[in-house]
Amino acid sequence: MGTFVKAHILPQALTRPGIRGHPYIQAGEASRPIRRWSSWYDPYLVTEDGEAILRRYDGWGIRELRKHKLVWSAWGPMVSLATRDYKQNTNQIGTRVVLGLDNPKLRLFFLSLLWRAAATALNEFSSVKLSRRKLGLLRRMLVAGEVGESTDFPITLVQFSTQGTWHNHTPLIGRKKVGDRDVPFFRFYFDGLVAHIHPDEDDYGDMTVGKSDRLGVLTMPYENSFQDENLRIGITETNMIWTREIMGLANNQ
Repeated sequence: MGTFVKAHILPQALTRPGIRGHPYIQAGEASRPIRRWSSWYDPYLVTEDGEAILRRYDGWGIRELRKHKLVWSAWGPMVSLATRDYKQNTNQIGTRVVLGLDNPKLRLFFLSLLWRAAATALNEFSSVKLSRRKLGLLRRMLVAGEVGESTDFPITLVQFSTQGTWHNHTPLIGRKKVGDRDVPFFRFYFDGLVAHIHPDEDDYGDMTVGKSDRLGVLTMPYENSFQDENLRIGITETNMIWTREIMGLANNQ
């Protein structure tokens, strides 16, 4: 049996503060705010061999996301999305049809995030729950490097077309209407990109990571998005409950 090593639940490269050397302030759900300098990690999740697998998937996924400017950290001087494959509609909701993605590697990256979030005992990820059978299936897929069918744990992406506030956020469980069905999904956010990872078998066509050699990505402005509203509500509630503590953290006390 190998020795357990530290493993990040969300990739550190995609969860760094927007200003180098500045920490995030972690808060939410009435918990006392603390400084956090990087993403969450679990020292008892994987052995050295397992961490090497996760690190490989992180490398693959981050390279693909940056190569196709799917995350803010790859935008350079852009403050709003301006790729050739981007089409904006009159209501500011737009689409991208991204070509040339290494879909198997990107799918394995997102599946590894789902497994980490569901397998860890960290309280911050308690909303991500899978059955023992599904958790075991995911683990076997990741160890073997098997992507499976795109309809198993299907993944769809939403990209913010404007830059907003840089922040970390743990995954949330949500539900959405697909036709006449009420569908559950886990919402993973990082660096201006939201991944909807669905625990149940489903088919979202070319919007599904790994379905084909073209990937449809929904886009929307960050302003007034769910992420923007959720962050503002969280900041307001934290400031009201923990005013003195927030002031102390802001002043490096």
